[in-house]
Amino acid sequence: MAKGSDIITLIIDGREVKARKGATIIEAAREAGIYVPFLCYHPQLKPYGACRACVVEIEKVRGFPTSCTSPVADGMVVKTQSTALDKLRRDIMNLVLSEHPHGCLTCHRIEHCGPSDICLRHVAVTDRCVVCPQNERCELQDVVYRMEFATGKPFPLKYTYRNIPLDTRNPFIDHDMNLCIVCGRCIRICSEVEWADVLTFVQRGKHTVVGTSLGGLLSDSGCTFCGACVDACPVGAITEKDYKFSGAPERTVTTTCTHCSVGCQLNLLVKDEKVIRVIPSLEGPTSKGEACAKGKFGHRFINSPQRLTTPLVRKNGTFVKASWEEALKIVTDGLARHRGAQFAAIASSRITNEEAYLLQKFTRGIMGSPNIDHIDTICHPQNVSGLVETFGLPAMTNSLRELRDSSCILVFGSDITFDHPVAGLQIKEAVRRGASLIVIDSARTELSPMATLHLRPHPGTEVNLLGAFIRTIVEEGLFDKPFMEGRCEGFDALKDSLSSFDIGGGERTCGVSKELLVEAARTYAKRKPAAIVYSGHFLQNGNRKSVSSALANLAMLTGNIGKSSSGLYPMVGEANSQGVMDMGCTPDALPGYQAAADPLVRERFDKAWKTALPDERGLTTEGIIEAIRKKEVRALCILGNGQPSFLPELESVLGNLEFLVVMDNHMSRAAHLAQVVLPQCTFAEMDGTFTNSERRVQRIRKIIEPVGESRPSWWVICDLARRLGGNGFSYELPSEVMDEIARVVPIYGGISYERLENGGLQWPCQDPGHSGTAILHQEGFPRGKGKLAPLQYEPPSKEYEDKEHPYLLFSTTIREIQGKIELRHENILELHREDAISEGISEGDLVEVKLENIAIKARVKLGENPHRGVVFLSFPHTESTSNLLNNLLSELSPRSSDLNGRRVRVEKISASGTKHEVN
Repeated sequence: MAKGSDIITLIIDGREVKARKGATIIEAAREAGIYVPFLCYHPQLKPYGACRACVVEIEKVRGFPTSCTSPVADGMVVKTQSTALDKLRRDIMNLVLSEHPHGCLTCHRIEHCGPSDICLRHVAVTDRCVVCPQNERCELQDVVYRMEFATGKPFPLKYTYRNIPLDTRNPFIDHDMNLCIVCGRCIRICSEVEWADVLTFVQRGKHTVVGTSLGGLLSDSGCTFCGACVDACPVGAITEKDYKFSGAPERTVTTTCTHCSVGCQLNLLVKDEKVIRVIPSLEGPTSKGEACAKGKFGHRFINSPQRLTTPLVRKNGTFVKASWEEALKIVTDGLARHRGAQFAAIASSRITNEEAYLLQKFTRGIMGSPNIDHIDTICHPQNVSGLVETFGLPAMTNSLRELRDSSCILVFGSDITFDHPVAGLQIKEAVRRGASLIVIDSARTELSPMATLHLRPHPGTEVNLLGAFIRTIVEEGLFDKPFMEGRCEGFDALKDSLSSFDIGGGERTCGVSKELLVEAARTYAKRKPAAIVYSGHFLQNGNRKSVSSALANLAMLTGNIGKSSSGLYPMVGEANSQGVMDMGCTPDALPGYQAAADPLVRERFDKAWKTALPDERGLTTEGIIEAIRKKEVRALCILGNGQPSFLPELESVLGNLEFLVVMDNHMSRAAHLAQVVLPQCTFAEMDGTFTNSERRVQRIRKIIEPVGESRPSWWVICDLARRLGGNGFSYELPSEVMDEIARVVPIYGGISYERLENGGLQWPCQDPGHSGTAILHQEGFPRGKGKLAPLQYEPPSKEYEDKEHPYLLFSTTIREIQGKIELRHENILELHREDAISEGISEGDLVEVKLENIAIKARVKLGENPHRGVVFLSFPHTESTSNLLNNLLSELSPRSSDLNGRRVRVEKISASGTKHEVN
């Protein structure tokens, strides 16, 4: 509720109601608990006033205005119920029901029928409540019931059935336009919220229904299958395929999405101990009722028959089922033989904060090993490493919804609308509001057509482009001098390093013209507040830290730090990528980014955990892989949480281990190589917390009972620690783990489950009275002053001169939504037009992308690729494709987690055989 002068008072049905200035009458009534019927109103949408069911009477106002379009005014007197209103609403509803099947509304047994009863209507009657997918959760039902109850008059029995065929051709979503009431909610939410404009009204007059803007399938019109239309539809015209006729849920629980780092809040609907439906929560502080295809439809894994449900142990080379006692004894014996640096642990970025904290505490405190790291399959941890040296913390500086009010947004190397769709919506909304959008990306993304400027540097020359970008700002005096003098250090060193970056030679050094580069630099520097969003999906490991440092330089130079709608937005990948780093699943930092190399820090943790921590530096994931290859690390624990694969280079060396234990909820590739596999609960079967990319700590809540014999990993880690003689692992609940985190991690000092019940908290949150921190670095930086990092020029690569493999390959993955439904069915290769001419290749040709002894089939697209010698490959990531790609990558030399930077040749399809094909 707003404060002070933003509050007005009005009278609704004789009651005094307080409302915020600018609210509509229907919003004020709903907040006060006063019922007003509606069908076209939706809290996420602009006022519309089409159905007119929400009409009211306003004193001294003629007629019957719609409450969804009428703003409140101080002293206003409103009636929502009267004889005239009842008559008008019934006339409106009669028109709606004249073409909408309403057997569920007129059945003589309606008061006696329950969800589990058998329909007793005459066998010839086909219009029954049980054949409507929205039965028991239909808004039209609710409106009609309330009107009939208020007036005591039933609605007429007759209606005209339209006989429109049911459309079940689309993934996830079915359309039955016989049930459409033409409220327009689906069309408006697709346009106003999702920016997709896939749906529109088709036909005319009484035949009007909802169709696709280009006709045909949803996917043909650009549908992303976010499911917003499903949730907005008040009837059964647009429904999800799964559990379509499941009826009303037994209970609804709010939790945090597990698919990416945005941290959308979801309402999971449960019936018969199964999650039957997912609806985005309107109360989510980041998502506000928005979701993506993964968040809406990507939770089939919870109820999947492929779930691990019992411990598995390897005997004579084969997995056999075992009791928990037998499995834990084998794990205890196996780990006891490998204490110290010969043990390592690797965490998924999907595990909870509590699991991550306990895993690193177990690794360091019980096993005596510093070798703990995590894997983020979307955003490499080095992408934020530069922020540690420049700011002092590797974290997003601002909240995602602030992007809506940015005047300029620079999106660097991020396919954000695919990897983090709800975050991408904030950028689209900013563009709608007039923001300048600068996209710097070697590939063309969904944001490219919306961009004010799109810079496409040669892959590998990103630092050179940013150096020239920054040099332009410095030489033209566009930097924020007061901010530089008061808040930063190292300006002179940075300025000296810029001399090697040639602004005029940008075409030669990075493939971007001087005019475009200078215009982009000026736009970013002049339009404030300006924000930088980045992922670095095409960056090579050697460039990641340099790029993050350069982007931090850019934000500090222009004074775009510590202010609303400015700052840096590193888009870490998985649901708890930020939290796993916060909790110390990194080799060089203990929980809360406290340096593991600092003796005073180790002493504090020694005292808190009543143990002696190792003082040597731990190994990164890459270091662990190399140590396994050399047989220096002999035992490994992988905490997976549903990731189908980790890194091919890791999986390729797991056979060298003497002991491998994997905790997961599905049988991953790594699990197939383990000595023991322990079945893990999914996020729907346990309590815990995730920390999203904007540092917001949010609850996940137990929704259903664990499937089979699966158990939460925090419980398993604690049990193993006690069996190995450790102290400090006697937690009864995950909330007790968070209480300990608050004691030893200052930035989490004020966070508890009790406080998180009313929404998330953004760290730093130092004490129970602290409300959290939405914007970092407003007064200063954790390291004192922000450090401007000198940049080093990288000469253009000579790799383009390989005649045998003349093309440099970069790839993107269309990731699978659980359920094995593909939204794209072919690999797509984007090729420069002149390269295509030289190869005799045309648009739409089927080709093979060849590297070493491998060939990947793809369909050619001659798009706007500006770089000769560079090709971009995108492919659908289904389970079968994933397995083939992992086999492919494991045989490359050197082994790699992706195809980026590989030398390839492109040939039209021929009859020659290949070792692997990825179709």
